[in-house]
Amino acid sequence: MFQDVPGVLAVLTQKIIYKNFIFARHSPKQKKHPPRLPASPFPCYTSVMKINPEVYILFSTYEDYKSMPGSLTPEEMAGLHKQILDDAKLDADSADLFKNVFAAAVKYSQSRAGWPLWDREKRMGEDSARTSRHNQVIDSLNILARYLKAQGKAAMWRDVLGEDRKRIGDFACYLVFVGSLNAR
Repeated sequence: MFQDVPGVLAVLTQKIIYKNFIFARHSPKQKKHPPRLPASPFPCYTSVMKINPEVYILFSTYEDYKSMPGSLTPEEMAGLHKQILDDAKLDADSADLFKNVFAAAVKYSQSRAGWPLWDREKRMGEDSARTSRHNQVIDSLNILARYLKAQGKAAMWRDVLGEDRKRIGDFACYLVFVGSLNAR
């Protein structure tokens, strides 16, 4: 039980020395305040954006996304998703068509998520494949909407998505996000 006492004492001694060092550096006698945390967790955020926009993308948040033109809120995406699922519950054909939408969204989201991680040569090599995957998402959504309209459903979700490729890509990534969460 007490075999590792020297090791424990060494760790405790290090912690006490470290704590005293911090205390000594910022003791009230010195009239110095401890350093303040920067407003952003990434103090060189804007300079990183100028130098390497891919790194900026890695450190972006949902707040950054909301400021982009055509962005969808989670509530809007959830509403669109619910409309599609409600409409697609008609029959096996509509369920298969939605499965095609989801499969296309998975392929596209892999390209989109990997984009900031790839070097320039990889991005150049993958650019046409990424565009093709994006087109597959759009085509599969259009096919599903046409089928549902032929079955008497309004498929208003397709009109709400519109023709903005980025907005449709965002929605595809949302579908994958929700599907991934539910697959655990």
